[in-house]
Amino acid sequence: DITGVPTGFIDLDRMTAGLQPGDLIIIAARPSMGKTSFAINIAEHVALNEGLPVAVFSMEMGAAQLAVRVVGSIGRINQGHLRTGKLTPDEWPRLTEAIEKLRHVSLYIDETPGLTPAELRANARRLARQCGKLGLIVVDYLQLMSGSNSDGENRATELGEISRGLKMLAKELQCPVIALSQLNRGVEQRTDKRPMMSDLRECVTGDTLVCLADGRRVPIQELVGTQPEVWALDAQQRLVPARADIVWRVGNRPVYEVRLASGRTLVATADHRLLGAQGWVAIAALRKGDRLAIARRIPQPAHATAWPEEHLALLAHLIGDGSYLDGQPLRYATSSDENAAIVTRAAEAMGCTVRRYPGRGRWWQLLIRGNGNRWQTKGVNAWLRGLGVYGQRSREKRIPQEAFTLNDECVAVLLRHLWATDGAIHIRPHGQKGSPRVYFSTASRGLAHDVAALLLRLGIVARIRLSRTGGGVWTVDISGAEQLKRFLETAGAFGPRVEPAQRLAEWLGRGSDAPRRRQFNVDTLPKAIFDRIRRVMREKGVSHRQMAQWRGTAYGGTSHFRFSPSRSVVADYAQRLGDEALLNWAQSDLFWDTVVAVEPAGEREVFDLTVPDRASWLADGIVSHNSGAIEQDADIIMFIYRDEHLVLEDLRRATKIVAR
Repeated sequence: DITGVPTGFIDLDRMTAGLQPGDLIIIAARPSMGKTSFAINIAEHVALNEGLPVAVFSMEMGAAQLAVRVVGSIGRINQGHLRTGKLTPDEWPRLTEAIEKLRHVSLYIDETPGLTPAELRANARRLARQCGKLGLIVVDYLQLMSGSNSDGENRATELGEISRGLKMLAKELQCPVIALSQLNRGVEQRTDKRPMMSDLRECVTGDTLVCLADGRRVPIQELVGTQPEVWALDAQQRLVPARADIVWRVGNRPVYEVRLASGRTLVATADHRLLGAQGWVAIAALRKGDRLAIARRIPQPAHATAWPEEHLALLAHLIGDGSYLDGQPLRYATSSDENAAIVTRAAEAMGCTVRRYPGRGRWWQLLIRGNGNRWQTKGVNAWLRGLGVYGQRSREKRIPQEAFTLNDECVAVLLRHLWATDGAIHIRPHGQKGSPRVYFSTASRGLAHDVAALLLRLGIVARIRLSRTGGGVWTVDISGAEQLKRFLETAGAFGPRVEPAQRLAEWLGRGSDAPRRRQFNVDTLPKAIFDRIRRVMREKGVSHRQMAQWRGTAYGGTSHFRFSPSRSVVADYAQRLGDEALLNWAQSDLFWDTVVAVEPAGEREVFDLTVPDRASWLADGIVSHNSGAIEQDADIIMFIYRDEHLVLEDLRRATKIVAR
């Protein structure tokens, strides 16, 4: 130990058993725990005892400070005596001996501040050529390095880039790289203050739905121990399939709930990162009004399945207006002859018989018989049980997982018939102000989220909300002219919704409403995109007045930059400026939702999921970052923990409190 406080002995041979050249070792601790001292001791041992060249890249301490530490360590000289020059008589000969030893070692210290991975790599290569081969590289420390990305990405993304760069450097030079990392002070909130592996992870709660590449949405707690294929984001902001690492439990952690304007929610730890307008942002840094990315359209699975139209119609109508409880007859209620006819036809195709009974007013009730008995089910009963939805009450109804693996055409048919039950297409009477309203209502919160997830398959981002009138009714609303048009073109209408769908199409197509339709747009991009537009315009020497002339708009200075732009506006700028990044924004698979609240949600068990290549995944449509890039890239992670140091610090803190 070279800090003057003995902390015991560490058997490095046992601790690093199996360590190979090319490995990346992370040494992590909270501030003032002795990370630098420990790493320099290792570097000193390799240089002196192994006779191998060592490179130390120190961005925290100067070369002279480190040299004094090394001299004190080799000579077993008190650091305080070295700094003041007041050495005892027996320390002078040890100082001379230490300096003589250092004359014959290859220990290189680079004190350049804020190195980027590329600069560090170039310097390490140069040293390797001079020395023949490096035995060890020490980087002190990760958080003081600079990333090479200048596109507005935040610090979390830069650290991921840095750790990957160090791993590649270790492989290239075939020598171990030790990188120091500073933990945040959240460790101090624990009773024992002992750091854990989970301090390098940002996690989500067990009920978080992971969007798999096969179309299903599965709670992360059910994926523990597996390596699922998920939807991830590529560099062009497109959703692509990617293989995740093994999912595992982390333990109980304090969590926060993020609520978005679309009704989607996510509960995760404070450091979990989501994609914001300026890049990846931790939940703890989110504020009301911030824009976050969610999926705008989820692609069709590579191996999508297909059902007969009658099966799709029967499932949709039974979910909407059917009753399939245990111990009760299987029933369906409707006031539509078209709905009754297709349910009858589909049930009879499964070997059942259907009897129609008059109900109140215009309503009819269909009794579906021939479903077997409790010992041997058949017909519609057996089919619903196979899908895992039989016995669900109105507040428990869900769309079965198997339906999410269907191709886009089948998804459209399923939604078309769902809307024929509890869906609505409402057009304001002529002369009344207000936009059309297209929504699906249900007593089941889970079903509302299922319907919204299916709409994403058609490229429609719906809003989920609890009705203000009470009664526990959830609605899934579709708004925005483009989204309404897409709904009519893909899902369409059936039965009682055909006539209002035609009126909606007429409303959307009326030329007199064109100005209103242009304003009726919910799929806008964050205002932060204008920062890049301004930067590209400066680089290309284009003035705002000149750009207004090119675009054929009235020159208004930069006033229109105060509003969130549409995709068409950004695409226009991208084409005129020849900027591919702007074009990616305009054509991306992302919808920019708005944060309405971030609130503490107590302490819950959390789970971890990482995607090595793409570093992202969808949490029920919300774009979520990998848990921990540093942990993912490292071969060995070591935590420094000094019990007596923490005890002394607590005593000092308590003394100050008592003194006050």
